Amino acid sequence: MFRIGRDPKANRLFLLCALAYFSSYLMRYDYSAALSEILSSENIAKSEAGLVSTALFIAYGLGQIVSGVLGDKIKPYKLIFFGLSLTALINVLMPFAPGVAVMIVLWAINGFAQAMLWPPLVRLMAENFEPDEYRKAVVNISLACAAATIGVYLLAPLCIRISGWRLLFFVDGGFGAAVAAFWILYVPKHQIWKGLKKREEASGKPPAAAAVSSENASLPLTRVFAMTGIFPIMDAILAQGTIRDGVTTWTPRMLAEVFSIENADSILITVLLPILTVISLKISEAINHRFFRNEVNCALLLFGISFTASLLLWFFGEVNVILTVVLAGIAVSAIHGVNLMLICEVPGRFGRFGRISTVSGILNMFTYVGSAASTYGFALIVEQFDWKTLMLTWVLIDGIGILTLLLAARKWKKFISEEA
Repeated sequence: MFRIGRDPKANRLFLLCALAYFSSYLMRYDYSAALSEILSSENIAKSEAGLVSTALFIAYGLGQIVSGVLGDKIKPYKLIFFGLSLTALINVLMPFAPGVAVMIVLWAINGFAQAMLWPPLVRLMAENFEPDEYRKAVVNISLACAAATIGVYLLAPLCIRISGWRLLFFVDGGFGAAVAAFWILYVPKHQIWKGLKKREEASGKPPAAAAVSSENASLPLTRVFAMTGIFPIMDAILAQGTIRDGVTTWTPRMLAEVFSIENADSILITVLLPILTVISLKISEAINHRFFRNEVNCALLLFGISFTASLLLWFFGEVNVILTVVLAGIAVSAIHGVNLMLICEVPGRFGRFGRISTVSGILNMFTYVGSAASTYGFALIVEQFDWKTLMLTWVLIDGIGILTLLLAARKWKKFISEEA
């Protein structure tokens, strides 16, 4: 998981990137992991609690634009250190929040801090790794995210049983602060990345981010997007963000209410979702590399799998707890494969325009617009209707993802064929 090639410098760089993003995911999803217990112990309404996550996702989405632009202009490690340090501080402060209003403010700041990580990481990897190394790196970074999700969903019930939900934030914040300190002390001194030219001279192969011609660099971003079919892809990304974070956030509460399971146990059972995600990421990458070599076509297949699982969940989701978790796990893990294709792989295609970080930030913004809509919107659906209606909503959102990618498929195929 921590080796992407034979170059030890590239492997060390990737290990640091994976560790940084692993810690960020712990500090991003600890609120979601503890949500069911927070609802019970603090006597908060679902819609109010959903606003806390919504604040993070909105701030994260808006911050992606800022981070994307800055990530193409300044040294990536500085942005990453800033993001890690601030999100660690917010996690430590979160248990002291006196009410929902303060939680919303703190978690919005956390969202902005988290936004400072992914775009500079994408640029850093694309400029320093060969194409095969970059492909392995983005898959393994996604695996690190899944591992962090598994970790936080295992840690949450343990902390709840020991001391309560607040302990989880102290543990994650402390770990994040340690990673940030290691990052800033180690990376600048060792200068793992030395720039495009030196990397190419050492390996004999160009990096994943191809050289930028003056003609490509001068193209307006809107024209670049129009050439690639990226606009309908943005709609598909919004749909996948809605499913990815909405299903993960609300499944523990659904299990607790539908099957009368204790909060800690429902959280623990939900760890099956990220475990299935780990499997899905490896399978998705292998399928795309062997059969498609086209991110949009592979994402179409994965959306179809999620659609089928969500449809079965709508029919059978209240029959058996294990069946519900398995179907929800298949639906959300397939969507993580979509995220791998559209958020991790697609931005690397824009290296020849010198816009990797910017494109990454914009696309990731749409993911978290969907995430924001799901955490609050799904709570309203359950409060106004029931869990069955929410499952039907997941089916419809998957369908939207399929339709939008069908609209993008022809232009995207033409765009990637021009790279050869």
